[in-house]
Order: sequence, then C-alpha cells, then structure tokens
Amino acid sequence: MKPTSSFQEIERADYRTTFADGLADICLGGWLLAYGFLMETPAPWIGAVLAGLLIPIWRHLRERFAIPRLGFVCFGVQRRQLQKNRSFALRCAFVIVALLSVAALLLIRNRVEQQLPTPGWGALPLGVVVAVIITTLAFLFDFKRLLIHAILILSVFFCGHFAEVYPPHYISIAGATSLLFGVVVFMRFLHDYPNPTDD
Repeated sequence: MKPTSSFQEIERADYRTTFADGLADICLGGWLLAYGFLMETPAPWIGAVLAGLLIPIWRHLRERFAIPRLGFVCFGVQRRQLQKNRSFALRCAFVIVALLSVAALLLIRNRVEQQLPTPGWGALPLGVVVAVIITTLAFLFDFKRLLIHAILILSVFFCGHFAEVYPPHYISIAGATSLLFGVVVFMRFLHDYPNPTDD
C-alpha cells in the first residue's frame, strides 16, 4: 500500500504544477475581459463560443511555454480519466457562465429599451453565481489560486453595482484584474524556470 500511496502523492504533486505557470489565470482573465466587450455588441453569444475554446487555447499555451520548461508527465489511467472528467466539467461551467451572462444582459437591455425600471440587484446575482462556480472549480481541480479570482470578481461586481457602472464594463474590469494577476504569476514562472533551449 505504501508504494501505491507514495505514487499517488507524486502524481498529485505533479498535477498541481499544471497551474503553476499562470496560464490558466491569463485565459480566465482574458476571456472575462473579452466577454465584457462582446456583451456590448449585437452578438454577445460569441462569448459562449470563446468559453468552449478556452481549454484548447490553454493547452496550446502550455505546450508552447510550460512543457519545454517543466517536461511532460504521463499520468496513470485513473488520473487521466479524472482529468478528462474535470475538463468536461470545466467546459460546461464556462458555457453556463457565458449563457447566464448573455441572459442577464438581454434582460437588462430589454427593460431599458422598454423604459422599464431595471432590477435593483442589477447583475449582482450573476457575479455571485460566477464566484460560486469558480470556487467549486478551485476545489474540484485542486487549484486553490482560483479562490483569489473568485474574490476579485465578486468584489468588482459589488463595487461596480454600487458605483452604478454598466455591467459589461465591470465584467471587463474583473477580467483585466484577473489577467494582470495571471501575467504576474506567468512572469515569475518564466523567471524561475528558464527555457533550457535558451542556454
């Protein structure tokens, strides 16, 4: 039992380094930033399409920047199946968030066009839902740094709501904040793990 347990711990430790490069943070922040702009266009549904492309984009970035520096580990069958299930859950979560965002924006737009009073809560429920989903993903993927993004997004939604900022604007602000955080982590990763081919 000890060798198996030890191997599982090694697998888990190596799996955690999957998110050490900050690329997942950059993808999340970049998507939110772009989605905030897209929500002001006639085709906000494009944000949902982008959500489905996030994982392929993230994988490509890892192959370009992380794998040459850290190497590649082939996990066991159980870990690979777990990653596959988590990947599917992640895609579903992003698409759900995107669709909820589109629905919330269309509701607000419709009420504005009909000169009806907009709900007093504005887009706050959407911010709470996004924060809850991101928090769930943080524990599901053993990626605790996502909790920082959940707090950032929730804080921006609350501040934007009470400052009476148009929802797409503070969604972009939340994305820009997460993107900046991811860039800082990524730059530190590049510093700590130089590319061997550059030597």
